[in-house]
Amino acid sequence: MLPSVHAFATDPERGVFILALLGVYIGGALTLYAWRAPGMVKSNSFELVSKETFLLINSVCLIIAMATVLLGTVYPIFTEAFSLGKISVGAPYFNTVFIPLMLPAAVIMAFGVRARWRADTIARLWQPLKYVCIGSIGTGLLLAFMLLENVFIYTALAVVLSLWITASTLLAAYERLRQQPGLRGISAGFAGMSVAHLGFAVSIIGISMTSYYSSETHTRMGPGDTVELAGYAFRLVQLRDVSGPNYQATEAVLQVSRDGAEITTMHSQKRIYPVRGMPMTEAGIDAGLFRDLYFSLGEALDERDWSVRIYYRPFVRWIWLGGVFMAIGGLLAAGDRRYRLSIRRKAVQLAGNGAVPGVAG
Repeated sequence: MLPSVHAFATDPERGVFILALLGVYIGGALTLYAWRAPGMVKSNSFELVSKETFLLINSVCLIIAMATVLLGTVYPIFTEAFSLGKISVGAPYFNTVFIPLMLPAAVIMAFGVRARWRADTIARLWQPLKYVCIGSIGTGLLLAFMLLENVFIYTALAVVLSLWITASTLLAAYERLRQQPGLRGISAGFAGMSVAHLGFAVSIIGISMTSYYSSETHTRMGPGDTVELAGYAFRLVQLRDVSGPNYQATEAVLQVSRDGAEITTMHSQKRIYPVRGMPMTEAGIDAGLFRDLYFSLGEALDERDWSVRIYYRPFVRWIWLGGVFMAIGGLLAAGDRRYRLSIRRKAVQLAGNGAVPGVAG
């Protein structure tokens, strides 16, 4: 289900970047919790059904998911570094381990957004959510079979879960506005949580679509040759020599068309840096909201033909767009003025008791 996860095995740099991003998100959250934990009242408790419980379950799922990605990415590097052999960890491992961890996180998210702090009941939460559940399943399956040529169980499930999270978040916002009309009913903390949840829903769509509907080809091409992939026609127009400030390169010009209409022109270069004495490839990328096209020039096979790789990645931008939404949601939640007022009140109380904030008595 994860395209980005599958890419860890074939694109280590992107894998390291995603791991670093997850480390910042989760590590930052744990650091903030550790920093504020001493100031929490120890007598505070919560029931099994409460917002605290749902937050805890989601956090555990995310941490374990990050650990599985870390293990699958780093373990092959360690085995090769210590001459223990070469292994390849790809989509089968990540899909088998990662997906079961994300399913409960996505399902529980809808309950967590509506749950009360300290204590709540399943009956109260499920009463409106049962209609959201029925609507998400029906609409999700309908959209999947209407818009997708080949429907896989995980892609249909991804659409259903995305609608489930989106509808439950909008329902919670509606209930807030009904209780207190106007923007005053939506705090910065709640707005941040809602934006982050919507970002998670967007990422689910991007991850599933990219994983199951991506395609690629590795073929031999010369000037004038055409290759078809995912409904697109890729025609190699020309190969030419170009000079850069510190390199010499062979550049391939590729025209992309669909249903006879030209869409874009892509360029890929095979560069030689005299200082390093080693070749490097500059890929051509045509980015879009619903799909990305990649073109990579390989090695010369003879005087005319080269090996080329062409990739089609649908909805891949949605993965990063969802991550941006989640980051924005975190910033909004952190800027909630209630947290600053709480700190001020605590500082005033400490000052009134003759204590210095941050110094133990």
